[in-house]
Amino acid sequence: MQRVSTAFRWTSRPIVSTRSFPLVRHFPVTSLLLLAAIAILLAACRQPPGPEFKFILVSQELVVEQSRFTFAILDRANQPVEDARVSVEFLAPGGDEATTQAIADFRQIDLSAPPNADPEWYNPDVNVRGIYAIDNAPFDSPGEWELRVSVKRSGMDSPEELQVGVEVLAESSTPGLAEKVPPIDHLTSTDVTDISQISTAPNPVASMYRTSVSEALGDGRPFLVVFATPAFCQSRVCGPVLETVIKLLPDYQNDLVFIHVEPYDLGLIRDENKLEPSKEARAWGLPSKPWVFMVDSSGRLTAKFEGIVTLEELERAVKKTLAPGRGS
Repeated sequence: MQRVSTAFRWTSRPIVSTRSFPLVRHFPVTSLLLLAAIAILLAACRQPPGPEFKFILVSQELVVEQSRFTFAILDRANQPVEDARVSVEFLAPGGDEATTQAIADFRQIDLSAPPNADPEWYNPDVNVRGIYAIDNAPFDSPGEWELRVSVKRSGMDSPEELQVGVEVLAESSTPGLAEKVPPIDHLTSTDVTDISQISTAPNPVASMYRTSVSEALGDGRPFLVVFATPAFCQSRVCGPVLETVIKLLPDYQNDLVFIHVEPYDLGLIRDENKLEPSKEARAWGLPSKPWVFMVDSSGRLTAKFEGIVTLEELERAVKKTLAPGRGS
């Protein structure tokens, strides 16, 4: 069973020449060794092809009864597969039979490169534009789960099955659903002369920098906080996720406080070229970026999203958080 990694790995295969060589009567030892090596390579070329697909785990935090399970599928050329029917069977630790099976939805957002992305940190080769996702994944116990991932594209006679293992944690490093979130006193627009000192967004929305998490908690107001770094994200995800959050502002800014926090220490990046988590990211236990969190008026977490998240997912979480009776 394959043990999956949360990192994208881009590999290439060596090309082996199959051209014929002239036949001669006598061979020195070096020629025999050369021909033996060529024979081995040619035999290898006739072996059955490897798997058609690769499974890439996106979720870096899988927690008992709290997981939005996300992953990517790549083809043999390491290009994202966006048009497959993907189902997943979940086998609990020590189990021989699947506890449940779920169909994964492909969710896509516009992942164009942010205008001010720093070329030193931004990796244009990470071109995954979306993810496969299963909401409320049936992880009901901690440990190593076995997954049987079935992938079928149009034109395939039968699906290909991938077997992978993922580690499910008993507790979350980020705030848990329904838990009180930790206050953080980060800088706001009143503490700086220019918003660019606390944001790498190309066109920062001023209202997202007026209120800190601690202030929103103290006022008893529901809020959305997005940890994302458009300039220093090493993929195309951070900027577009922030832009997706901004699309909610016209309809919900009167009912909800919107907050943007950089997950990296901008001073260390700009002054010392060091990519280190900010104190705010450490306080909330972020294992990756970006993250979006929804918090109700009582200061309890109602929803959280790691990585790519669609406008539809966010809007459902907002409506749930603002529903009458929540936070009372």
